[in-house]
Order: sequence, then structure tokens, then C-alpha cells
Amino acid sequence: MIEQLDMILGNDWPYTAIAFVVVVLLIAMLLVYRRERRGQAYAFEKLAFSKTQLARQLHSSASDTRAMLDQASLVVMVFDRDAITLRFANRQALELFGCRTVSELSEMVLMRPDAWQPEPFTLIDFENWILRARIAGAEPREWLFTDAQGNGVWVEGTIGNTVFEGRAAQILTATNIHSFKIARSADQLRTRSLVGINNDLAIEQVLESLSKLISVRCMGAVGQFSLYDEQRGVLVNVGTSSFAMTLKECLPSVPATYGATSIGTAAHTKERVVCESVGSDHRWQGYTHLLMKLPFSSAWSEPVIGQNGRLLGVFTVFTPRPQRPDAEYIDTLSSIVSMAGLAIERKTWRESLESAASSEAFIRRLGVEIVNLPTGHTFVAGLTMLLQKVLHQYELGVVSLWERAVDKDDLLPIAQVSQSAGQLASASQTEFEGRHAVDSDTLRSSLGQGPYQYLMPDESVYQALNPGTDPKPVLALPLYSDADKNELIGVLVVQSQFFYVPQGIIEHLVVIGTIVRTALLNNRLVKTLSTTADLEKQQRHKLESELAVARSIQMSMVPGAGTFSECYKDWTIEAWLQPAKAVGGDLYEFIRLQNGKVLLAVGDVSDKGAPAALFMARTVSLLNYLARTHSGDLSTIAQLLNDELCRANDACMFVTLCLARLDIGTGDISWLNAGHSAPMHLGPSTGALYWEGDSGPPLGLYEDVTYSSNRATLFPQETLVIYSDGVTEAFNPQSEEFGDERLLQAGNSVSMSSGAPILLLKESLARFTGPAKQSDDITIMTIQHHGVGR
Repeated sequence: MIEQLDMILGNDWPYTAIAFVVVVLLIAMLLVYRRERRGQAYAFEKLAFSKTQLARQLHSSASDTRAMLDQASLVVMVFDRDAITLRFANRQALELFGCRTVSELSEMVLMRPDAWQPEPFTLIDFENWILRARIAGAEPREWLFTDAQGNGVWVEGTIGNTVFEGRAAQILTATNIHSFKIARSADQLRTRSLVGINNDLAIEQVLESLSKLISVRCMGAVGQFSLYDEQRGVLVNVGTSSFAMTLKECLPSVPATYGATSIGTAAHTKERVVCESVGSDHRWQGYTHLLMKLPFSSAWSEPVIGQNGRLLGVFTVFTPRPQRPDAEYIDTLSSIVSMAGLAIERKTWRESLESAASSEAFIRRLGVEIVNLPTGHTFVAGLTMLLQKVLHQYELGVVSLWERAVDKDDLLPIAQVSQSAGQLASASQTEFEGRHAVDSDTLRSSLGQGPYQYLMPDESVYQALNPGTDPKPVLALPLYSDADKNELIGVLVVQSQFFYVPQGIIEHLVVIGTIVRTALLNNRLVKTLSTTADLEKQQRHKLESELAVARSIQMSMVPGAGTFSECYKDWTIEAWLQPAKAVGGDLYEFIRLQNGKVLLAVGDVSDKGAPAALFMARTVSLLNYLARTHSGDLSTIAQLLNDELCRANDACMFVTLCLARLDIGTGDISWLNAGHSAPMHLGPSTGALYWEGDSGPPLGLYEDVTYSSNRATLFPQETLVIYSDGVTEAFNPQSEEFGDERLLQAGNSVSMSSGAPILLLKESLARFTGPAKQSDDITIMTIQHHGVGR
């Protein structure tokens, strides 16, 4: 076969075959390549078409996503994941920061450190938040942004990894929680303040918490409290913040006058004062140097007024930009001022209570010392020492006391103390000699009707009463002799170390003035008494002499001058009279009648002292006359004596009387009782008992009265006791009355004794009364029958 091929094709046929095969292979490869190219071209065209379709879909999706995010209520911002570059911000984000485009927001806010608040979050803090979220995948956090007006806006946001428009990105979604955050922070501060007020926290700490409320409401604003010092008439700045410390260093206090910044003006007018631009406001003229150390542009001052209308302080809001408060700011101001007023008044009440307790104890001690103040030449020196204590207790500037002499109409100073350079000083008599007297009527017209009055430099009596050299108001407290203010006896003059005396101290000074008034009255009384002492002594001696004569005369009108004893065969009649005063109204009488009979009487006039003694003398005189002219007829004597005593008795005086007519021979006795105590009969077998019998009214009360007598017989060894009610109404030191029962007991003892009845009765009465003072006249008459049995 090969040989045939060699013959046909020649010897080169193998090479020709190889070439042919190669050509065929090349053609086949070309065909395959063309087919593949056509497939690739088709695939590329298909891929390009798909890409176009996908690009269209992606663009539509991105537009829809942006539109959806713009419609969302959340704040949305999208950043590149690799670099912190803002790619998208929705409408809420742009409005929050006051920007129109994403590039403006990025360049003017997010990438500028000075556009961020210095605290609590800065641009570096924001970048760190993004980096942490990139690593963690997502990180939520509350954040404070600054809005277009420069105010802080709190948001609750989350930064997470995402893909935005086909690229790796980080998305920030945030909800505006500013109102909630502010309300919560404000509630926490209010709660803290109220708890502090309730727990009596230091007022500076409470006010510091309240001041922070305005900082929460307005980013960059600072609240400042100024407390009113009533004595000095200024507002004292308080607080511990850096702003407050700088303000106190530059302006420790502000006068409470118009034009002394908005603080002083608000205190003066007691109304809100708004200075929108401090630099151009006339009320801040002269205080613009504060702007160099405290950069603020506007100031709003709100007075803090107590429940009674008193000024307590001023709250001022300082803002970094010129602005006026809106309704929300005003509500916040009102809330702060209301709670501040509560805190300050509570502090004032607590201090007032503590001061009142201290002052009450001081006034009690002072009152004791003034009551025990020696009178005479040492009175003024002692009073000056007490005024020094008043000056020190209430931290006053000057205290002086003026007095009107008893026989003059002018007032002159008698004591003065002052606080000079921290040292107490007293005015000398030489200093007083140079002071002019003040007419009491002129001073009274200037002081008015109140318990105190402020005197100003333009008033007529100011120069005379001013105890110092400073033209400060003088507080004058008039001292009257009685509650009706009939006589001005002195005036207590007080001047503060600063300007005014606090109202609470004035109330205490009014009480002290009352005590001083008592001391002046006591001293005046002592002076008056010492002036009239000799005259009164002479008059007393004269009166005592006259009373002694009157006593002697009165006692001479009764038998035995008060101690009587008459003895007969088988009879002893004794009487004893002891007046409670120099002269008295008790009486007894012994009148001898014909036929061996005697008339006995014991009486008691309705009053005591001189009136009773005169009525007693009249009774004794009439009794003696009637007894002798009517032969001892008891009924007639009593009836006529009553008629005579009723005549011309305008004083309605009367006398109780027990009359007895004794027959010494037989022992028969007739007796009559005109309202007097019942006689007591003592017998060896019967003991002591009262003879009641018939009784009529006292003599001198009713006209045309008929009296009846009683009859009895006194047997041997029996005794009749006639006495006045001074016996039964005698009292011991325990205020117990001797009484009828004790008298019967004493009578029983006498009836069983052999001693003199009148002495035994006197001893029994003396043992009972002891050292007790005699309260009534005492009269005892005993009629004792001796002899042998019946």
C-alpha cells in the first residue's frame, strides 16, 4: 500500500498528508473560534442589557429610598463606611441643622469642630461613636446636637452598618426626644429641689439646683439668684458655679434701686425686667465691665416675692445671644421663682423660729434683769448695761433711751450704746449735755399711733433723735404710761448697722420697749415715793395715833375696855372683846337694873373697821338709854332700838344682838335673839347645847318689827355663853373654820372643868387658829352660876 502511494504520490506524500491535516485542523479551529466569539458577543450584549436594566432599577430604588427617608419622622444621615463622609441626610436632618443641602450640612456643621457645643458632646465624640458602631455593627446612644438657632436638641439615635445605593455605609437614625429629655431633667431637678427644701438643705444648694433648670431649657443660658438683704437694701449674689463665682467677684451685691442693672430694677419695681441687649440697655450702664469677664448678651430678671408681698430676691437669666423670652421661657421662669420663693420663705421661717426661740429666752432673761434693776442713782448705769446686751443680741448700730421727767414736758436722753468698729461703746453724760431736749407733743405727733415709726433725715425731730452721725433712718419706739397712750414717758431709739432694721427684730424690740417702759415707770414710781415718803410717814403716824385714840374711845364704851369681870354671890359674869382691826363692830354690855337684875348684851355690826365702830357706838348709846328708861323690857328695848337704827340708815348697816335679863337672886333669865348666834348652855349633866328659841331679824334692817323673848333658868353649876360669829368663823392656817361643832366640843370640855369658862374657851380657840391672822372681831361673854345643886 505504501509502495503504491509512493508510486502514485511520489516520495513526499507523507508531508503532504500532514500539511493537509494541519490545514483541516486550522479550519476547524477557526470555525470553533468564530462560534465562540459569536456566543461571547451575544452574552456581552445580553449582559449589557441586564446591566442597563439593573442600573435603571437601582436608580429607581435609590430614589424611592431617599423619598421614603425624607418622609420619615426620624432624623436620618448616611455616611461612607470607610471614611466619615456624609452621603445623605433627610429633610428632618437638614431642617434640624438649618441647612439646604447635604454638602452644606457636611461642611458647615458636621466637619467643623467650632459648630459643636463644648459640652457634653464634641465632634471628636461623634467620630468615636461612628467608629465604635463600625466595629460593633450597631450602637444606640442619646446625643445632644445644636440646632440652627444654637439651641441644644436631644435625640435618641442608633448608628449601624448598612449598604446604601450599592455601597458600604453607616446610617444614623435618631428620634427627637428633646421635649421628653428636658421635661425629665427638669422634673428631676424640681424633685431634687423640693426634696432639698423639705429636708432643710442649705438654701445655696437648693437655689443651685433651681438655677440649672434654665440651663436645661436654654443651651448656654445661666441662671443666677440674688437674695435680698433688707437691712442693707441690697441684693447679694449667691451660687457656687463658675459663672456665679465670677459674678460675685466682680459684683458682690446690687443696690435694690432702679437703674442698678436689671437685677436692682426688678427688685425696685417688683416686676419682670427684660434686657434684650445688655450692651445698649440703660439699666446696665456702668456695669458693662462685666461683659469682659462674663460673656452674655441679654439678661432677664424676675423678682421673687413672698406670700405677704415682701421682696425675697431676684432670679436672673443670662443668655449668650440677644433674645427675648418666649411663653415657654416665662413658664419656666415662673416655676423656678415660685419654688425659690418657697425655699427662701421656708428658710426665713426656720430662721425666724430659731431667732424667735433665742430672742424669747433672751427677752425673758432681760425682763428678769430689768425687773430686778436697782432704782435710784444706779438705775441708769444698770439700764445702759442691759441696752448693751440688746445691741449685741440683735447686731444693731446704736440704741439710745430718752425719758420725760415727771415735772417736765421735754424728753432728754438718759442712756446710749453703739457699735463702733466692732466695739461696744456707751455715751457719757458730757455727750448727753450737748443734746437738745425734744418736746413731747412734737415728738408724739411725729411718731403717730403705731408701736414704732421710722424717722427720715428730712423730718423735724430726726436731727435731735439721731443717735449717730450717719444719715440713716432712725427707728423710734414710743413708750407710753398706759395702754390708752395717755402720757408719753419715753422713746427707745434704734439705728441699724446697715440701713433698715429687719421686721422680725422690730417685733422683738417692741416687746423689749414694753419691758423698758415698765422699768421707767417703776423708777418714776420710786422717785415719786421717795419724794413723798416723809409726808406719808407723817400722815401714817398721825393716822395711827388717831386710830389708837379711836380704839381707846371705842373700847371705853364697853365695860372693862374689852376685858370685863363682875362677881356676885354665886355668880361670875365675864366678857372679852378682840377687834380684828384697830377699831371694830363687835360689842358687849353689862347694865345693872333694879330689883337685883342685870341686862346683858352681845352684838355684831354688819361691817368692820371705822364704819362698824361708829354704828357700834350708836348702838351702845341707844341701848344704855333704852335699858334704863324701860326697866329691862327686852321686847320693847329691841323694838325701839331697831326703829332708831333704821332711821337715817342710808348705808343699810345693821347689828345682830343677843339680849339677856338675869335675876341674880333666882337664876331666872329672859333672852331675846335679833339675828345673832344662838347662846350655848353648859351643864354638868347635859353638857354643851345651843338655846335656839325664837329669833327675829337683825336690828336696823326693817322698821316696825316685833321681837319676842325666851325664858329659862340657870341653875347652880351651869354656865351660859353668849358670843359673836367671829368665834365660829375663825380660821386656822389650813383655812379650816372653827365652826359650831368645835365650839360644842370646847363647851363640853369647859363643862367638865373647874377652870374659868372664858379662859378655857379662849385657849381652845387660840390652839385652833394658831398663827393664822384674825379675820373678824371676836366677843365672848360667860354667865357662870356657882353654888350647890338645885
